[in-house]
Amino acid sequence: MEIEEFKEVDGKESICLIVNPGGGIVPIKHKRPDLLWSPVAGTIELDDFITDKLNLEWVFLRTPMTDWYSLDNGKLVIDLRPEVASEFVNPSMIVRRVKEHKFGAFAKMKFSGNGDNEEAGIILYRSSQYYAMIMRRGEFIVVSSVMNGVKKDLATEQVSSDEVVLHIESDGRDITFFCGDKKQVKFDCSVPLEIISDKYQRSGGYGGTMMGMYATSNGKPSDNKVEFDCFSLKY
Repeated sequence: MEIEEFKEVDGKESICLIVNPGGGIVPIKHKRPDLLWSPVAGTIELDDFITDKLNLEWVFLRTPMTDWYSLDNGKLVIDLRPEVASEFVNPSMIVRRVKEHKFGAFAKMKFSGNGDNEEAGIILYRSSQYYAMIMRRGEFIVVSSVMNGVKKDLATEQVSSDEVVLHIESDGRDITFFCGDKKQVKFDCSVPLEIISDKYQRSGGYGGTMMGMYATSNGKPSDNKVEFDCFSLKY
C-alpha cells in the first residue's frame, strides 16, 4: 500500500505455499481442502479492557521478562520502567498494528508523574529511530517525534486533571494530535506520515507500524503506574 512518494506504512509479509504438488503450475481453479469452515472474527475497534487477558491483537516490543502490566477492574495498568522505546530493550509498550494510512485513535488514561522523567501516553512506532508520541509529562501533554534517532518536543499543553483523553489522527499525509481533560485541544503541530513509512529504513522494528500505550521513567527507577481505561483505533 503506497501513497504518492510515501512507501508502505502498514508492512507486508509474504509466504510461499505448495498448492499443486508435482503439477508445476498454479491452477486457476483448485479443489477446496476438506476442512471445517472457520470464519475469523473481525478486529476490535474499541478495547475497554474488561477481559482478564489482553486481546490477541496487542503485542509487545521484544519479549517481556517480568510482569509489568495487569488487567484490573476494566483498567489496563502499566508499570513505569527505565526502559525506553529508542533502545533495543523491552519497554512498557503495548501496541497493535496500523493497517491503513488514514486513521483515528484515542486513549483515556489516568496518570500523575512523580517527576519530569516520568511520562505515559500513546506512541506511534515504526522503529527505534522513527516514531511519534503524545505523552503526559508532569502537568503537561507533550507531542514529540523521534526522527533518525533525534527526539524533538513539538508542542505542549498544560492540563489540570490526572484523567485525560489523548487523540491521534492521520489524514493520509500528516499526523495531528489532540488532548483534553474537560475540553479537547488541537495541538498547533503535525508530523508527516512518512516518519512511520519505510522511506528511511526497512529494518530494525516491526514489519509495519504499530500504535498503542507506552510508559517510561526514562532511565530512572520508578514504582509509579498508569491506568488506561480504553483504547480505540478506527479507520
